[in-house]
Amino acid sequence: MSGKSLKTPEVAPAPKAPEPVAPAPVVQPAGNAAVAEKVAKEPAKEPAAPGGPGPALSGEGVASAPKPAPGANDGSLGEGLFSRGARGDTVKAIQSMVGGLDVDGKFGPATAAAVRRFQKENGLKVDGIVGPETRGALYARQAASARPANRASATPVPLMGRRATPPLPTRRPQQPSAAVPLPTRRPEQPSAAVPLPTRRPEQPAAAVPVPVRRPEAPAAAAPAQEAPAQEAPAAQDVPLPTRRPTPPAPQQEQRTERPAARDEASRETGAPRDTSDVDKLLKQGFKGKTLGRGASGADAKTLQGTLRALGYLPKDAKLTGKMDADTTNALMAFQVATSGVDKVEKGTDAQGRAVYQTDKDKNRLKGIVTGKLDKATRAKLTEALKTERADRLAGRKEDKSKFSRTMGDNDTQRKQIADRMRKQGLDPEKLMKVDTSRFAKQGLRPHVLDAAIDAWENAYASGKTKNMTITVNDFELPGNMRRSFTLDLSKPGEGLKMHELMAHGSGSGDQTWSTKFSGAQRTGSGQSVLGGMIVGGRSYPGSKQYGATVDGLEKGINDRADAREVRMHAKGRGSLSEDAIGRSLGYRSLGCLVMTDKAAKTYRDQARKEGGRYNFNFSPNAQYWGNKKNAVTSD
Repeated sequence: MSGKSLKTPEVAPAPKAPEPVAPAPVVQPAGNAAVAEKVAKEPAKEPAAPGGPGPALSGEGVASAPKPAPGANDGSLGEGLFSRGARGDTVKAIQSMVGGLDVDGKFGPATAAAVRRFQKENGLKVDGIVGPETRGALYARQAASARPANRASATPVPLMGRRATPPLPTRRPQQPSAAVPLPTRRPEQPSAAVPLPTRRPEQPAAAVPVPVRRPEAPAAAAPAQEAPAQEAPAAQDVPLPTRRPTPPAPQQEQRTERPAARDEASRETGAPRDTSDVDKLLKQGFKGKTLGRGASGADAKTLQGTLRALGYLPKDAKLTGKMDADTTNALMAFQVATSGVDKVEKGTDAQGRAVYQTDKDKNRLKGIVTGKLDKATRAKLTEALKTERADRLAGRKEDKSKFSRTMGDNDTQRKQIADRMRKQGLDPEKLMKVDTSRFAKQGLRPHVLDAAIDAWENAYASGKTKNMTITVNDFELPGNMRRSFTLDLSKPGEGLKMHELMAHGSGSGDQTWSTKFSGAQRTGSGQSVLGGMIVGGRSYPGSKQYGATVDGLEKGINDRADAREVRMHAKGRGSLSEDAIGRSLGYRSLGCLVMTDKAAKTYRDQARKEGGRYNFNFSPNAQYWGNKKNAVTSD
């Protein structure tokens, strides 16, 4: 062994003729302060653990803090929130740390299910989103897996290049004087042939962050010299556990806790905002009557004020006290946003695989999105007002970081998208990040927009569309609310270009709810078509009013749309109107995309000018999300 070494006593029978030496001081638990200081002062050596190579250890049987593994606690999980649709190296790190997943860097249904399972196992909020708490738990598990499994073993472990120190003795049975406080044992005690020093005045009690020695310990040095020398070996017969008092959390654990501290109060606070409108609404309250489309009165006016304060109606919306089309649609958007239905999959099976809706399942929003101001909705509105008031007083703003999506499934596709943007005179740096929650208060749910953008990226990167204006039709929403959303991805600061009613096929459900899509490829099924398609990309040969062609882009899902003569058009005679909002749609198509006369004409004219518009029809049905591969699930 190179360098200075100390001979440490080994547990063995007492020698036949022991030389008179000073007895070993009786040890208290706080004595480990000296151990830590001694180790800190001398250079660390890293011999292999007994029985084979292994990490060098410090202390008595306790491993030194492991270095973070790549992709673990080195910052690779970032500082934001990650959920369905996220991609990149950060997602790879998440998949690797959660375990049991293909590490492909795509936060899909399987990854979300595994994250929820991990959250459930660790007592966290089960939402499938990797935020500060989940990230901290992942870091903690990573750190725990890097430590030796038997921390408290009494077997001596190499001490930074030294010989193993035997277990520390407990209080000697033959204590000379119980009235005198006992000193702590110093691990650097010389061999029995050298007299022990009685005190080391230069040793500060708080030199290391472990429990400090008792102040009265120096006074006990004199009585310790009067003890018989032969009692020293006897003190080794009763060992203390080798595990030392828990030191302050190492740097790795500190990094684990830091993200959790970045909560609403620290990240989203600013100057307090005015609450006078909310205070007035809370004072008024609701009178307790169930209201529907066409109702009027004080509760209808309070409802309008509440929806305006919460952002579901425009700030300049007039409080007429009537539940008109705009008020009813805004109320339905609130019911959608607070429904808890915010994922594509309906759950997971025993193996953690995503499970989707089938033709036999009830629509998940049925019974929730009613368009009526009922008891349950009044309670949610009142609670939302209280939360809004608290947020304004605290200066908190809505945290949208978890809804941020970066375009492109991989570096290659991101480059293709960026190049095409530049050719169109657009700046990719300003457009590659998309806030998928920007239209949530109008009914366009973040996970639905995320799925639509995911499918659009494939068409845009491959040149099947040059247009950054897309239309999303959410067929999980009821047909008696505006569920067709048209937005321009090249203008993130602008609102919706179109927000319209959209009929579904007669084979997909009743006049309000649609649930069946598995036969969408069959002629005569009368079912609506799911997935991505180009509308108005060719001249329309038919006779439907304001008609436009529909060309499906996803093989096995909707590529027979044209053969089925699926079109986009207006109803024509007895046309749809916004009178249907909150009531009954009163019309179903044969699988075509049918809008009001005015909306169909506007859509057709815009699509022609654009050279065809990308359209994405959404439903959580297994026909699209299940076993079949398509432009979204194959990403």
